[in-house]
Amino acid sequence: MTREEINERYAVLESRENLLNLEAEDLEKELANLTELKSISKLKKAELKREVEIRRRLEEINDGYAEIQEEYEALDEEAQKLEIEVKEKKNSKRRGKVFAGVAIVLAIAGAFAVGRYAKGTKCSSKEVKPSKSISSTTEMPKATEEVIVTATPVVTQAPTSTPEPTVASVLVDVTNAKDVKNAAERIMTEDVNAIISAENDQQYTDLATAENIEDIIRVVNAELPEYSEYDDFTIGETVNKMSDIFVNRGLENNLYPVELSKLYPDDSKEAEYVASYDEVYNNIAKYRAEGNVDGVIEQVGVLGSKLYNEWHLAGLYGGYNPFLFPEEEQYFLLQCATSRFSNYVREYLESNDLTVCIETCYNPETQEYKLVEVRDIFEAMYMGTSKNGEISVWRSGEVINLFGETYQDLKHVLDEKAEINVKTLG
Repeated sequence: MTREEINERYAVLESRENLLNLEAEDLEKELANLTELKSISKLKKAELKREVEIRRRLEEINDGYAEIQEEYEALDEEAQKLEIEVKEKKNSKRRGKVFAGVAIVLAIAGAFAVGRYAKGTKCSSKEVKPSKSISSTTEMPKATEEVIVTATPVVTQAPTSTPEPTVASVLVDVTNAKDVKNAAERIMTEDVNAIISAENDQQYTDLATAENIEDIIRVVNAELPEYSEYDDFTIGETVNKMSDIFVNRGLENNLYPVELSKLYPDDSKEAEYVASYDEVYNNIAKYRAEGNVDGVIEQVGVLGSKLYNEWHLAGLYGGYNPFLFPEEEQYFLLQCATSRFSNYVREYLESNDLTVCIETCYNPETQEYKLVEVRDIFEAMYMGTSKNGEISVWRSGEVINLFGETYQDLKHVLDEKAEINVKTLG
């Protein structure tokens, strides 16, 4: 590159940096106004969505600063080769400010620690010993290109392969009675019948019917039930049926693996999201059956980080953002993420006197992350703040109850659908 080209490139980078600075300033002001709101109202949902959008864009801006920084460094090398005297460039102070404004409040959850379980246990106590680090996100894998270099290329006859048969989708439309019926039959065949046989319990057999599973599928997807009359108790009854059929069976370390993702349309984003929790919980069930304590601890750490990143931080640092799903679906997505916790996780930790912690909020003064127990992450999701007050779920500057708010969103939609049905029948 010539001197003129390098100088021109520096000017382009500075212009890009200045544009990002201006956008970041506007976004920070808007975010500050949003987080100053103190009242919860029906208009808050739109504000919550905007808050998530702003925080995500600020992260994108941070990534943009990082790219610019790399380009600056590459230009510096070119300039040094030409022995160009370059003025000290900006080191993007704005970048540090934007990152701190988000990360200090909503830090990345990464490593976890394991210690002995006890009432009032503090993760920062000396008894807690750091364990190995785990990934805190469940991002969709990106396609990569694999390049294989050989010294002497050899041409070989390509083997003929039989293409794998395409599996036909079963549940495509949750408003289609045939689809729902087929989906329920699939769940009965692939999951429930084995539990019925193993349990040999008439009460469970009477509960775990195809009709009940059909209605679970409908309500989970924000549709009215077919085999029962919709009323104020329908959502709660559906939660209980879902838990009793799929979640609460099994004694001690003999748990049944289940795929709650089958309750959602095949190949949908919802099914993909729930499947990511199915994998973790089924791993926990597998390791418990094998007596693999380290495996259970690792997966509990994965689960804690996943719950924290997604439901506490709205997917800000990777993984899924569950708040981007339709509001009426979030309540049961939350149930799919947490309903197995008590039977699969809490019972095991308490009976084995174990505490598993993950890193949460970052303290810029100590330059350390706060360790919080996974059970507290879970409790805060149910109550807004964990019983010991260690952690809360915050939105727009207020502590919120995730289950309460998402329940109301679902009930509002189902109430409207029920009212339309009544008018239609009338």
